[in-house]
Amino acid sequence: MLTDLRGQHVAAMTTSGVSRIAILSAALLFDENGPAFKLVRWLLRHHVRDLRTMEAVITASGLAWTIARPPRLVAGSETTYRATPDALPGNALTFRAVAAFMLDAVRSWPARCGDRRGVAMSAYALVKLAHVWVAVLGLGSITATAIVARHTRTTRHPACCGSRSGRVSVLAAMFVTGAALDVLAGGAFHEAWWFRLAALSLVPTGAMVGQARRFTRRWIAGELDADRARTRVARMAWLASALVAWITLLMELRPFQ
Repeated sequence: MLTDLRGQHVAAMTTSGVSRIAILSAALLFDENGPAFKLVRWLLRHHVRDLRTMEAVITASGLAWTIARPPRLVAGSETTYRATPDALPGNALTFRAVAAFMLDAVRSWPARCGDRRGVAMSAYALVKLAHVWVAVLGLGSITATAIVARHTRTTRHPACCGSRSGRVSVLAAMFVTGAALDVLAGGAFHEAWWFRLAALSLVPTGAMVGQARRFTRRWIAGELDADRARTRVARMAWLASALVAWITLLMELRPFQ
């Protein structure tokens, strides 16, 4: 959730020409090895993964950024703080002190910000857009094959069955853009079951597309009855469409976290 939210923020800021961002993360992302720290990090592992991915999106955005990783937050009127780059300076901090740090970080720009700058849409947002685009393209193309094959009345193969290479290219593009999202997120995705299932689902999807193509070739060669060929091509195409839709839902909803 935080990753998607920050991704939308980055896209909106880039479009609007705003180049400075300060965000609140958590101290759990520091490399602390104490038993209590490890236990809390494990109990909140899904939230930690989301935070890590969110930070990767921000640092790869090209914006001037500051990420605050406060420790345990407590109530109080104290506004003083101690900030240490890439380290945990203490065990507790008031909400007011964190707010004071965030305001100071923005006011002192660029003294407290990352070095990276951007001139267009962030890499993460651009790759995610490409991933969604190829998924929609693949789903539309394969579904069209199923519809035309099911309802055609000609004894020749439907033109929409087209080349297998085009659909394989779409599946390959889905894999490449999905892997690129994981890289841009700092490798936070490949340990999640939704990401693994999406990647593995590309294998049977490719098999279904290949099977549909083989039935089409046998149809053209006259080795299969036209009605039987239409039924088989449509069945394989519908199954492939369902798998592409399944992959798209996994990548967007990210269940099983």
